[in-house]
Amino acid sequence: MTCLVFFISIFIWILTSINTPLSETYPSYFNRTFIIYGKGLPKYMHFCNDTLPLDNIDVKESIQKEFYESGLIKNKPSILLLFSRAERWFPFITPIIQQYQLPDDIKYIAIIESHLSNVTSPMGAKGFWQLLPHTAQNFGLEVNDFVDERLDVEKSTIAACKYIKQAYLQLQNWPLAAAAYNYGINGTIYQLKKQNVQSFHQLKLNKETKEFLYRIIAYKTILLFPEHFGIKRKFKPYKKILLKTIQIDSANITISSLSQYLQCPKLLLKAFNPWLLTDSLLNPNKKTYTFKYPKNILADYSPYISDLLGYSYNSEKNNPSINNKDTIIIKDSANLRPIDSNKKSISQ
Repeated sequence: MTCLVFFISIFIWILTSINTPLSETYPSYFNRTFIIYGKGLPKYMHFCNDTLPLDNIDVKESIQKEFYESGLIKNKPSILLLFSRAERWFPFITPIIQQYQLPDDIKYIAIIESHLSNVTSPMGAKGFWQLLPHTAQNFGLEVNDFVDERLDVEKSTIAACKYIKQAYLQLQNWPLAAAAYNYGINGTIYQLKKQNVQSFHQLKLNKETKEFLYRIIAYKTILLFPEHFGIKRKFKPYKKILLKTIQIDSANITISSLSQYLQCPKLLLKAFNPWLLTDSLLNPNKKTYTFKYPKNILADYSPYISDLLGYSYNSEKNNPSINNKDTIIIKDSANLRPIDSNKKSISQ
């Protein structure tokens, strides 16, 4: 018995003494003493190539809270739902982030803001990127009682990218630019000068903003390395669904007429054009509005509709298929007359 205990002790000592070299760029799930695979924090975590200083006790404690005290790890159903939403919507969001030459990690801001759904905050922020009305308007979106383009995923992503790019140009630091998305650009600049610091991790801000960046990193880490946290799910982006577009500049736009003309269910039109807040729109100045609808209207878009409108939907299987025109431009809604049917869809 004594010999058995001795050999077990020697075996444990050998295991705990092995120093396994790991890449500096790959998140390590081994601590400095043991090589046992566990559920501690990765050795390295990054946001936009900025390495999180986990040797700073306050920073490490803050990121640990996001993983454990917030219940993030325990709430696996919520994480699995988030995986599905990210797989649906990142194919729409990522190309726009690339177009504006922003780091790929910027897409995770939308996850923290809305969990990738068209929600409304108590402060009146809306959409995937939770833009306030005046911010949205400043960056080119129409927001009024009838139209709210914050609810258009792609247009709101463009506005958010413009804001973040402006924040980076003024702050020259991606973590600070992310903080400014929550705190405001001018407010962040003021606090940097007032506190005489250069780094986000040195900056003392309100609890919400301080948690903002660390929460982004926590969600990013879980999506990239779910197996480490016992989540049997790999991130596999869906192929972006093909959408057709129709442009209308009539004085009176109605979902019912458009649905009838396109032979497309009203709910599909409402879901993929959530920016139209009512079923009809008076347009005396004849501004041109672009409506989107799926190329294949017979497919089941329930998850997309749930994200966009907040409830489930089963597609109507008996609707006749639409023609193969990629884009229809209607200049006269009275006759629903197509003017140009040869332009390509913006989403193909």
